[in-house]
Amino acid sequence: MNNKILVKSLTLTIIILFFGTSVVPIIGGKTVSESNNDIQLIQFSPIQEETILFFDDFNDNAKDFSRWTEVYSDGIWEEKNQRCEFQLYEPGYDQWEEGIESYEFIVPLNPVSPLKINWDIICDIASTNWAGALILKVTDGTNWIMAKYHRYRTATQFKDSNDPSFTYLNENKPYGIYSNEIQLYSDRYIVTMDTDSSGPVYDSLFKPGVPLKIHIYIACSGEQPWLFFRSGFDNVKVTFEEPATKKALICGKIENVITAEDFAMFDAVRTRVITFNPFSFNTYTSGETLVTFGSKFGILTNSFALGFFNMAN
Repeated sequence: MNNKILVKSLTLTIIILFFGTSVVPIIGGKTVSESNNDIQLIQFSPIQEETILFFDDFNDNAKDFSRWTEVYSDGIWEEKNQRCEFQLYEPGYDQWEEGIESYEFIVPLNPVSPLKINWDIICDIASTNWAGALILKVTDGTNWIMAKYHRYRTATQFKDSNDPSFTYLNENKPYGIYSNEIQLYSDRYIVTMDTDSSGPVYDSLFKPGVPLKIHIYIACSGEQPWLFFRSGFDNVKVTFEEPATKKALICGKIENVITAEDFAMFDAVRTRVITFNPFSFNTYTSGETLVTFGSKFGILTNSFALGFFNMAN
């Protein structure tokens, strides 16, 4: 039989079988849950390729209290020179901080498409000492990732709430203006400060769909309270990019289902997947993680999937 005829015949058979079942309704909008909280009938609209979840370039030289809240308040917070500037004196004991916290944003963290947090630091605007640090922290209120520039050691560092010790990216980074990024997945993250990268750090710190915030602040310790430093941040941006997807018919046993808005992630226990462009047929039996985004048509329960999905490549 001609290969084209075979593919068309198989596709037609699948469509007939699919629409012939009584368990595939058409549901529009957000997730609809039955009273037993098990069945989720879904059809989502696609999201944009890149969604900006948070952004501030500070160009208006005015504090934006709809975006930021002061959370440390041991020094001076100003928005001037088209950037955010903080100033601290040495406390003479312990440590002081000055900085602000963003509003919450929610993203469907997953293993294929990262949440990206970008920011610039200005290591030294004015100072009479060499102590202090510039810090960005992303947190859900309990767990966190911290990226830091240490002025005393001229070093870039990072750590997270599961590991209290800092990992050094570079110990010879003189004062300057540096652009930085955190890429955050459901199972790992990557910290890049200027050109120095951590590589993948495998740690599942945040649940998909949990509200996150970022803190930008400076910290200072030292025993000479007449000494100060002023440093700054600029171009703080949080984005989420939708991954490339392919149309797929998914049918079979699944587990560990997570859904949020136009996103679904689950482990394929005994699952068959047919894609159409290009055509392929795969069977998953080892708990591989499948991720879908955008418009869906079908049924998804905590243990079973049957429907047409946009599956992430």
